[in-house]
Amino acid sequence: MPHDDELGSREPSPRATALYATLLIALHLGLVVHAAVGVDWTADEPNYVGAGRALWRDFGFVTPVERFHGPLPFLANQLFVDGEVPLDLAAVRVHARLGMLPFVLLLLFAVGGFARELFGRCGMLLSLTLAAACPLLCGYGALVAVDVALAATGTLAFWALWRHGRCATGGRAGAAGLALGIALATKYLALLFVPCFALAVAVAAWRHGGLRAAIAQGLALAVAALLALWACYGFAAPGLGDAPAFVSAPFAALARTPLLLAALHALPGPFVLGIDFQLGAAGNYAGRFLDVEGGHPAYYAVTLLTKLPLPTLVILAAAFVLRAPRVPGLVLTVLLPGLGVFAYLSLSRMQLGARYVLPLVPLLYVFAGRLAAARGVLASRGAAMALVGLLLWLVGERVVDAPNHLSWFHQLVGRSGGMAIFADSNCDWGQGDAEGRRVLAARHASLEFLGHDDGPRFGTLARYVAQRKRSDPMRQGHTYDWLARFTPIDRHLAAWLVYEVGPEDFAAAIAAGDQRAARELVLAFVHAERIEDARGALAAIPVGPEREALAAMLTALSAALASPQDSALALAAIRQLAAFRLFRSATRLLDALPPEHDALRWSMLWDAGRMPELRERLLSERARRPLRDDERFILAQSLLWSGRFVEAKELLDAAAGSPPESPLHAAWAALAAQVEREAAQQTRLFLR
Repeated sequence: MPHDDELGSREPSPRATALYATLLIALHLGLVVHAAVGVDWTADEPNYVGAGRALWRDFGFVTPVERFHGPLPFLANQLFVDGEVPLDLAAVRVHARLGMLPFVLLLLFAVGGFARELFGRCGMLLSLTLAAACPLLCGYGALVAVDVALAATGTLAFWALWRHGRCATGGRAGAAGLALGIALATKYLALLFVPCFALAVAVAAWRHGGLRAAIAQGLALAVAALLALWACYGFAAPGLGDAPAFVSAPFAALARTPLLLAALHALPGPFVLGIDFQLGAAGNYAGRFLDVEGGHPAYYAVTLLTKLPLPTLVILAAAFVLRAPRVPGLVLTVLLPGLGVFAYLSLSRMQLGARYVLPLVPLLYVFAGRLAAARGVLASRGAAMALVGLLLWLVGERVVDAPNHLSWFHQLVGRSGGMAIFADSNCDWGQGDAEGRRVLAARHASLEFLGHDDGPRFGTLARYVAQRKRSDPMRQGHTYDWLARFTPIDRHLAAWLVYEVGPEDFAAAIAAGDQRAARELVLAFVHAERIEDARGALAAIPVGPEREALAAMLTALSAALASPQDSALALAAIRQLAAFRLFRSATRLLDALPPEHDALRWSMLWDAGRMPELRERLLSERARRPLRDDERFILAQSLLWSGRFVEAKELLDAAAGSPPESPLHAAWAALAAQVEREAAQQTRLFLR
């Protein structure tokens, strides 16, 4: 490990170091606060604020949201939020985000302190610069989220682990345990650190003192981690209970073994139930990367290679390649555990954005400080100037792009390229949805914002990024978007793309050999009610079952349009249209039918994903007449889908319910139970 006397004149003075470090911290805080003010809510933040308010009120951990992560980030987001109720999310957005600044400061302290011990003052300043101007740390640090909290406590924990490896003592093992326990109380992903810490402490202790030392220091690590975890839960968290209702298969199996179940009681009850909930939900995660659905081993590698700035990637590559003084213990305590966590996540289905690997990013920046200790880098004027130029580039682009750090991709990819690769929070986590609608609607007349299941059509069309990679019904395990074959004419950050689509665009794709475009041109003509043009477009489809099915659909539709009063013809056409997911065309036919076909009308709107329209139509019907059981049921579902849980509960409570002989009886009971849970949770979190 290099020391000041080895680095000599290359090291800045302590005073200069303090000045530069202060400027870097001020830069990072400014970027974070600017983003906290300027960026709209992301998808998960409101619930996190509600969880923080509920825990601040009584520390009860009553709902799954309160146990979704450890309590420390939830409590922190309430530091600057007053106690007024009900919780006004719009009013508390910035105040709640400012409560996360202690974790931002802790992260910079841990990065700087760790790098200072490893690579001296120059290494510290290099690592701090990379962290201060990192788009991932700036973007996520501005949110009411848990990811920077884990990055901060995780970096602190790995620093403590390395210090133990350098000089293995019981006290340092205990310090590593305390830091690990705090990390576990921020986000359950820190559980992946536990085997790494146990192995590293055991190996280091064995080398220094043999088996007895390994056992003693392993116990010190475990006891300290457990005490820190309980302290973060206030030593007052609810217990696990004698017969916990686990929802995940691993914990259900543990519960069948009395000894293992007893061991779980040594942990805070909400901690165990939270992990169980996450394991139960883990099977629902499904990464969508390029055109692959369900996870891909390259997902996180590509994420980091596109989301980290180019200057950072160059510096990291140089830090790995160039020779520098060896740092004892770094491989065992940082490099191998980091690679292990990265490999586990890459092989898992938990592929929903850079935030899952965010705890590893500060460790990369700490390691990048090695470049400052590499032979010849700071001694060479040219190399030193190149390094300074890279850092100025890094800082400059971060300031220029603020506050839109979350959606940033480096220049070789860009936001448009990022949207071609990802369709998750790497592009937009909900913060650009409403803003994009406002901005693009002002730019484009007659702009249609497509829903999740809106099929081929003509016009000026806007597609949200999360809806670009839908499951492909024709290729299992892959994704597809019919708009992806066209070139966008406009974009809002990495959230929205705008297309101008006409028949000639489909024709160009068909001429280029895109057979799927021929089928979709027929569907687009049907949506536009250009039936004869649709018949003409059939000629581009090869003779076979698909062409015959499309021709039959057009025949049925033509017959229905020719005899609009014939319900039988209309229903036959509606079934044909629904088979091709032409729900809007089917709904147009349905709207001309008498009220006895309302049930089919509501079902069609539901299948089309037009929940707001369905809800408003049913509410309008309820103002005119009493709703039938099936209508109340689907209205309650639409309210539930819209997040209006209390209204859904009031609707179901006012109804007599479905009689036991009704086909709806079981589904009604299940919906009532779900609405009851969601309404109770909403009331607890937001007091409204």
